[in-house]
Amino acid sequence: MFGPKELDSMNTYNPNLQDIQESAKRTYGEANSFYRKEELYLKDIENAGCNLFKLCDVNCDELTDAVIDDFGSTEYILYRLESEIRVQYITQKQNLLKLLHTYIGEKDNILQNDVNCSLFGSANFHWIWEDVCTSVFNDKSEFKDKINKPEWNISDKNGKFKKNEEETLKPDIIVEEEMEDGKYFGIFDAKYYCIDIDENCKIKNGQLGVGDIIKQYFYQISFKDYILNNKCKYIQNVFLFPDFVPAKNNKYSSISYVTMETFEKVIKDLQLGSGKIIIVWLDTKDMYKKYLKGDKITGNDIFKYIPGMTKRLIK
Repeated sequence: MFGPKELDSMNTYNPNLQDIQESAKRTYGEANSFYRKEELYLKDIENAGCNLFKLCDVNCDELTDAVIDDFGSTEYILYRLESEIRVQYITQKQNLLKLLHTYIGEKDNILQNDVNCSLFGSANFHWIWEDVCTSVFNDKSEFKDKINKPEWNISDKNGKFKKNEEETLKPDIIVEEEMEDGKYFGIFDAKYYCIDIDENCKIKNGQLGVGDIIKQYFYQISFKDYILNNKCKYIQNVFLFPDFVPAKNNKYSSISYVTMETFEKVIKDLQLGSGKIIIVWLDTKDMYKKYLKGDKITGNDIFKYIPGMTKRLIK
């Protein structure tokens, strides 16, 4: 593209402005016009404030004084660049031509309809929503190791043996905060889907089931010793759902909850709270904003997001 002067004594590509101009004149007549286009757009980039030639130690005054319109339409210039890219095999030159092609197309809004738009998503949104809630509500992960693991006791003809499971159920989020008048302990389950309830109080999509409810009661009972020994004054069991509707316009903004009579009675008898599992719809825009900023919902601010707060009578 630039003739025999393109290699220096170290056999590395080191073109200068004189090489470009002399090679263009020597090669073929039309090429002179083509490389003047390069000079023109390089000068245009410099005029845009990129300080390109200062960085490359090139005298900008040596470049052409022509104007872009002298070389034809933008479409034609892009076509010429594309043609040169196809026959050019030196990587550094290809990169320069591709950069000029992108710059010219973007500058004149010719390539706007051809710009590739990359969209990123996830087939596992539940991990995203759980991570958002975990971060914003300042999850105390150390509590999750306090839940007992199953112990198997098996008898056969050779006698008895025990085996402890290595894993057990773990809650999504544990919240422990010091309020103005006592300690708060919350067990949150982050549900990634949007549920909808009909006029008969039936969940339309059927995603939230009995198993989810029993697990939350199990967690609450599992933390009995800690709750009682630390005289926690506020205990809450909560389902967290994403909602794109601001809280003030949410049709579920009043207090919603679910109970199972058997477990509710056990919870009350153990003095572990009301026995209700609160259902909360969180404004996703607000939650994502807090997550990205690293903000936390702590202390008495929890009351603004989690309704149905009742004090536990401490004996």
